[in-house]
Amino acid sequence: RRPKSDKSDCVLRVEEMRKQREDRRRKAEEAKVKRAEEAKEAEGRGGIESVDFLRKINEHREANGLTESLDAWSGGDIWNVASEGDTSRIRVCVRKRPMLRVERLRHDFDVISLEADHSALVVHEPRTRVDLQKVIESHRFVFDAVFNESDSNENIYAASLRPMLTHVFSGGMGTVFAFGQTGSGKTCTMAGHGNHELNDGNERGLYALAAHDIVLAAKASNLSVIVSFFEVYRGQVLDLLGGRAKVDVLENGRGRVQVVGLREFRISAAEELLEVVKAAEENRATGATSANEQSSRSHAILQVYVRDDAGRAIGKLSLVDLAGSERAADASSKDRQTRIEGAEINKSLLCLKECIRSLDSDSAHIPFRGSKLTQVLRDSFVGRAKTTMIAAISPGSSAAEYTLNTLRYAQRVKEFSGRRPPAAVAALRPGGPPAAPSAT
Repeated sequence: RRPKSDKSDCVLRVEEMRKQREDRRRKAEEAKVKRAEEAKEAEGRGGIESVDFLRKINEHREANGLTESLDAWSGGDIWNVASEGDTSRIRVCVRKRPMLRVERLRHDFDVISLEADHSALVVHEPRTRVDLQKVIESHRFVFDAVFNESDSNENIYAASLRPMLTHVFSGGMGTVFAFGQTGSGKTCTMAGHGNHELNDGNERGLYALAAHDIVLAAKASNLSVIVSFFEVYRGQVLDLLGGRAKVDVLENGRGRVQVVGLREFRISAAEELLEVVKAAEENRATGATSANEQSSRSHAILQVYVRDDAGRAIGKLSLVDLAGSERAADASSKDRQTRIEGAEINKSLLCLKECIRSLDSDSAHIPFRGSKLTQVLRDSFVGRAKTTMIAAISPGSSAAEYTLNTLRYAQRVKEFSGRRPPAAVAALRPGGPPAAPSAT
């Protein structure tokens, strides 16, 4: 019941209407200010035409507890966080690099969102429908670890590669693959950028970080360290330490693959290994693609052998910087050389995926003869072998399609792992299965 008042019902109604009008004006002014702020943000990030995309991405992040970046990884050893009954010999992790200055200048915006536990990420794919309505399709992926721009090469090394060295020195085979679109940070992860002035923890790559620990462990165990470095380019194996001389890949009577004529160097200090890597990188094949003017067009493989005084092999570590993965559009380039390179790269990546699946499922048949890459890495797929795949992704909106291709490839490898597949893990968390897109 309305309280007693000296005012008539008509006057009270007019005042109520005035209050409602003022509330509408206030809300309209707040909405106007918010749109202006969004437009200003969009001008600095993705251009004024990206206002709708950015608003939808922010709404999705707020609704699902996601963030654009996280603190550095603190989850420890990814090989030591296995669930009960885990017999998998594969770990798949993702590295999101920072936005580059050139990307911001061309008004790219970040389309990658992260979950707080460092195990999942969401790609917001910008789409424009036929009616010109702007929407985003959000794709969720779950992996063993998700590293972001706050993580340095040292963090990644401590979590993924250092734990494998114990396995190598106890007689096992360890392999680390860096995979992804050209320009996504694979080579920076493996070799580092070398600029100590940046002081971001990425001046040294996995090569240098592993070299130090390997040499120390070898000296402590009175073992020797032998290295070789070669590339697989257009179906041929070329020795990067021998002037890119072509070498033959043969199989002996016991089924072991031998790279005939490959130069090997004995090292006794980490600095010597880094000199070997530097000399090899200068000889590596690069070329221009539609995605990157300086794309690595070959698979570079650094192999480190640990041997005893009698020359018997104890263990082996392979660090593989894969060639930049490209879409079919790049493989169908008008340039004949680029077209052939793209076809060979895609063929070898497909065969690599099949070999990794066979490794983890203990299959009797491993199709390593499908490409030169898997043929020279046969030891990495048999016996006591462990594999880590690092999928490097670009966060920019212009690279969303490439990023999704990279993550889908990594997810397929992960789904055939002996651990629970990502779909089963995702079903236990809000957000549904990893690859199911949602349009907003």
